[in-house]
Amino acid sequence: MAYTAQGQITTPADRTSNVRLDNSGDIALIKQQAGIGNAILAGANMFVDQMQSADIMKASNMYNDKMSALRSELMQNKEENAMENMAKYEEGRQKILDDIYKNGPRFVRGGQGRQKFENSIERDWIGQKNQMRSYMQAEGEKYKDNQVANRLSGYNSNISEGYGNPLVLEENITAGADALRERYKFYGKEKQEAAIRGWKASAYGNAISTALSKDDYDTAGTLLQGYGQYLDPKARASLDKMITERRRSDFMFT
Repeated sequence: MAYTAQGQITTPADRTSNVRLDNSGDIALIKQQAGIGNAILAGANMFVDQMQSADIMKASNMYNDKMSALRSELMQNKEENAMENMAKYEEGRQKILDDIYKNGPRFVRGGQGRQKFENSIERDWIGQKNQMRSYMQAEGEKYKDNQVANRLSGYNSNISEGYGNPLVLEENITAGADALRERYKFYGKEKQEAAIRGWKASAYGNAISTALSKDDYDTAGTLLQGYGQYLDPKARASLDKMITERRRSDFMFT
């Protein structure tokens, strides 16, 4: 529509040029909704983390209880029966883990939860293996000691029977020394020599004591004179005194 103003035709002013859309409220609403969404997401993530941590702890407790029972069972194996303990330990552990991954808490059956669980128990496994190795080594030592002790016992029996025969003494004492030398071949020469000295003292002492028990003072005296250097000085002096007194007593009553 045209207007006349002081003889000039004009048109109404274009008001659209001054219009500004005010959407600040919408933006605020969107931001608010986004904030709520982030808060919900953060809360959900926290919940998942908490559940995952709880499952890992539960699985760790299951693992530790079953491993403790397995370890106690294997430590009932003594000496040579303990030599296969490590293989049985590893096999039993794998069965425990397989059961946890199949039937255990949900978050440790796979994914990140399983990885975290495995990382946590791997540190313990190193110590557990070392503990089992130490046990096996100790039982192995007992087994070797008992085997040698059985052999020496047999040699001592031969010595008791043939105490008056130098060949019997030499043969059995040498055999005992060889057994001890083999037993301690990885322990150094000093250990070997100490064990052999102890064996000779025991074996010659056995021969002398056997002679005394049979009132064979002459043989006892001969053995003490020939092999007394292997005996402890106090034991040698005691035997020497005993032999002398027995001989004197026999002389007085003959």
